[in-house]
Amino acid sequence: MSNSIFHVRPLDSGKGWAIDEYDGRGAWQRSVPIGPDGAPMDKIQAQRRVFQLRRKALNSANTETPVNKADVPGDA
Repeated sequence: MSNSIFHVRPLDSGKGWAIDEYDGRGAWQRSVPIGPDGAPMDKIQAQRRVFQLRRKALNSANTETPVNKADVPGDA
């Protein structure tokens, strides 16, 4: 499970909101200043996007290859 912490903040320009993502230790990972349509997000859009990002981290399956997986001859 991801230890990411999401924070919604106003943009420095004062025209919209951004989402900051930090890892569990508080180190900055990335910032998303615009929405999927390319325009600055308002506060409600940013909060909805954070909700979606949190749910995705909680509900996503682990896709890593198991360590003890053996290669079986004849597998394609």
